[in-house]
Amino acid sequence: MPRPRSPAVRPVVRPARLPGSVRPGRLAPGHATPHWFRTLPAFLVPAVVLGLLVGCGPAPLPPSGLLALDPATNQPSADPEARPHYHNFGRIAFGERVHHAFRFQNTDPAPVTIHQVQSSCGCSVADLRRVDRAGNVLEQGRPDQPGALLVVPPGGLCEIELRVDTQALSQRDAPKLVTVRVGTDSVQRPWITLEATLHVELGFVYTPATLELSRVPQGQGAAGSVVIRREGDLGLRLSGVLDHPPGFDVELTDDPGQPGDLWHLSVVVPPGLPPGSTIGNVRLGTRGPDGEPGRELTIPVVARILADIAVQPSQLILRSRGDAETVEQEARIESLVDGLRFRIEQAELIGVGAEHLKVESVPLDPDTRGRSRLWTVRLIAPRSALETPLGGTLRLTLDDAQTPTIELRYAAMRR
Repeated sequence: MPRPRSPAVRPVVRPARLPGSVRPGRLAPGHATPHWFRTLPAFLVPAVVLGLLVGCGPAPLPPSGLLALDPATNQPSADPEARPHYHNFGRIAFGERVHHAFRFQNTDPAPVTIHQVQSSCGCSVADLRRVDRAGNVLEQGRPDQPGALLVVPPGGLCEIELRVDTQALSQRDAPKLVTVRVGTDSVQRPWITLEATLHVELGFVYTPATLELSRVPQGQGAAGSVVIRREGDLGLRLSGVLDHPPGFDVELTDDPGQPGDLWHLSVVVPPGLPPGSTIGNVRLGTRGPDGEPGRELTIPVVARILADIAVQPSQLILRSRGDAETVEQEARIESLVDGLRFRIEQAELIGVGAEHLKVESVPLDPDTRGRSRLWTVRLIAPRSALETPLGGTLRLTLDDAQTPTIELRYAAMRR
């Protein structure tokens, strides 16, 4: 009877062990737990582990003065295309106030003092402050201490906040670059230049930029106009006149060909206002696309109201020139009213030294009655008269009912 066969025994295959490898759950030779750690009290273990983890953190930054940081991470930006000293405010409406804070860390081993801040535009102001990593203000800068505006300790953080008031910008509806130069006592980085760009949209363009009504005759008055056009993406429209210089007549009308996009502003200086200069503004209301009131549009107006017959200059000063035997000075007497002509009927000198002086009145293109729109009046004196006291009034008598007399002061200047 044949003998039964024994069951086949499969060979046990063990994975090859690499040199230096250890079994799971065991320490490799030479890497046993240090004796000091095994004997450490249990309550100290978390603190030791935390200290080891902190020691493995990022390496300290090399000394480079005030180094710009990303406020979100409090670390220098890892993006090679980043511009940490630049900010773009984009397109903003005229009248808004915008701001941006640049954050820095003092990487020098000694305190860094910010001693100077220079802005390229009167529309901008730079505020200094020392902050913690959460952005909380620890100390405000001292603008009243020139040369020591802010001191940043080693490793400390500071912020330079750039604030821009668009109402102070003369350049509108065009890109604007604002720069700020920051001076420090750091040898590594003594100067920092911050830049910001913005495009201020007024919503309108108008010509002229200032309505000037100069040499307005009191008896006739004058008028001027401004053309206003809607511009940009703000969607504003003019709603009416809110205010204007007192005594003036102002009217805003839509252009019939472009209603809602083009307006005409008429400013009238009526006759009879007192002589003098007026510097004021016409304030216009606006409405946005939603119908809500928008920011006002202000148009400067300058007017100078004069008597109907003006004198230039109002004083006659006699000065000797060279070796001439006589000296003279002249004034222009001019009518500012269209069609108004007048005649100088008499010239009278009243004052010290009047007996040495002579007056000549010469009309330009007079009519048959001897009346002219423009006269030249000359005051003439011998050279020797300048050695004696001179001073008084030249009174001119005219045939004009509104301006019957004109007076000019006269004097001598001796060398």
